[in-house]
Amino acid sequence: MNPNTYKICLLIPYFGKWPQFSSFFVNSVGKSNVIDVIFITDLPQHPQSFSNIQYIHMSLENVRKLAETTIGTDIVIDEPYKLCDLKPAYGLIFEEYIQGYSHWAFGDIDVIYGRDLDHFVHDWQSYDILTFREDWLTGSLTIIRNQSATNRLFAKSVSYKHVFANPQYIGFDECMKKFDLIINKGPDAILVHDNAQSFTWLVRNEELEHALKVYRKKIINEYIPWKNALSYNDGVLIQSDGTELLYYHLIKEKSTPIFSFPNWSRAPKRYWIDRYGFWMDTSGIFKGSPSSKKNSILIYIRHLMKGTMNRIRHLTNNTLRG
Repeated sequence: MNPNTYKICLLIPYFGKWPQFSSFFVNSVGKSNVIDVIFITDLPQHPQSFSNIQYIHMSLENVRKLAETTIGTDIVIDEPYKLCDLKPAYGLIFEEYIQGYSHWAFGDIDVIYGRDLDHFVHDWQSYDILTFREDWLTGSLTIIRNQSATNRLFAKSVSYKHVFANPQYIGFDECMKKFDLIINKGPDAILVHDNAQSFTWLVRNEELEHALKVYRKKIINEYIPWKNALSYNDGVLIQSDGTELLYYHLIKEKSTPIFSFPNWSRAPKRYWIDRYGFWMDTSGIFKGSPSSKKNSILIYIRHLMKGTMNRIRHLTNNTLRG
């Protein structure tokens, strides 16, 4: 890759098995001209392949050993989810794989991408850190300039060694789970109440000292309210009010009993997502946004039908288990 080209390497260590929603991630990020993905995994390659998605085959234990050797401190990883605490250190741990990239990123795969970053942030190359909430760093996607100071920023925390040696997930990559504090008292409350110095604390502190240029704006969606939906139209992701999104994070919907994933062998070019799951656009009136009156009626009917079916299924399963 031309070292003068601005491009992002999204590093994703992933272990276990490919989840139901992985095809939506792969199909959407596979359209990107800005993001390359590297999976560090012991899984076989995902059934759907794209030229910007690569695989480094490595066991979880070998990732742990590499992290321990590279960082120079004890690392305990009993479960794959613990890797989330190490996300801010990926640029150092996997530095051999990000050579030539202007930026690297950590993120999740329960994500569906819309159009490329440069559609939303025209000067994204000028930022040292880009994150897509205004209150804390987003574990689902945070982009970091590929340079020594930012790749080693995690090591400025007073607690990073303790965090990495703790087998439990602490929330170092975001805000040490101080979500309620930040929501109630504002983003800068983290500077007063986060004595363990999470990655959000570190970045905000550096930003206030004018050591980092940080982009923080919510151009994502992490929750679909009642009577709302998202439309995906061949790489364009739009919510009910007509707002276009960088990506949708399934963090809330995927864990609710009324939400279901389709049995599609491959994600179609056009589909809708509501609080009950995915459905293919067969109306013939797909305009890229479900905000029209006609589409709103279809969404409402869909809510009633699928919601009732999912509730019956959930009640039946609970009865059988009882």
